Amino acid sequence: PSRRSDTRPPPPVSLSLAPRSHSLSTSRTFTQADVAAFTGLTGDVNPIHHQKGSPSPPLPPPLVPGLLTASLFPALVGTAWPGALYARQALRFLGPLRVGEGVRASVVVERVRRRREGGEGGSNAGSAVVTFRTTAVRMGGDGGSEAVVVEGEATAVVPVAGRV
Repeated sequence: PSRRSDTRPPPPVSLSLAPRSHSLSTSRTFTQADVAAFTGLTGDVNPIHHQKGSPSPPLPPPLVPGLLTASLFPALVGTAWPGALYARQALRFLGPLRVGEGVRASVVVERVRRRREGGEGGSNAGSAVVTFRTTAVRMGGDGGSEAVVVEGEATAVVPVAGRV
């Protein structure tokens, strides 16, 4: 099964914080079973994500789909702000992540803007539009080096109480 290094939910997040003052992160190691479940749902039959049989010489472990890695970003936002609507994500895939390698995903608040009633998808005056910087770093286990594998920017509509 997959492993998560942080099993506790994050503390409640206040959006009264200045931009760039708050970040959330999680670590995970994807297994071949995780990849098989994801590619089964998406219909992705690209052989780079699957290892069949025991080739000789052995092949390196299959690649984790980039979108599976990037799925950690909305999970962080939705866990910190239940009810958040993940509205936009721009991604750049910068390097491979192999099955069995650890990855640390983080979102950093870049900008917070109070939402006007009736704007951007409905009338929810108790919300803010939050822009995040998103980064996934392959962790340097077993002598390997750390490297950014996915980076980008995301926008979410986040429920808030009080002032933003």
